[in-house]
Amino acid sequence: MKKLQDLIDERRQILNADRRFGSPKEDREAEARVTFLTTCINYLNTEPTAELLARELSMIETKIEAIERRLPEYSRGRQGGAEYLKKQWYKQNNMSHLQAQRKTLKFLTEDSTGC
Repeated sequence: MKKLQDLIDERRQILNADRRFGSPKEDREAEARVTFLTTCINYLNTEPTAELLARELSMIETKIEAIERRLPEYSRGRQGGAEYLKKQWYKQNNMSHLQAQRKTLKFLTEDSTGC
């Protein structure tokens, strides 16, 4: 499991980095990383246990799988291309939020010794 202080240090390092000569793409990536780390830090401030994180990750993955399994049933009899229907189904079920939660929980449950 990631350690709170490690994430705070990484965020501080990115914020303090001199990016005057960086490209706009590098600036956007750094900004996105800081936002992600801030989300992780806020989550770890609630002091979750490793078991809780694993349980939540399992629950989120189960929801995502169920949504993906029901896509053909949703698409049957509806007009529109496959990609359009998939996009509508995912939007209806807030899939982007679930995927972001999964990404965050997977990151937090990774072993921090390898970083």
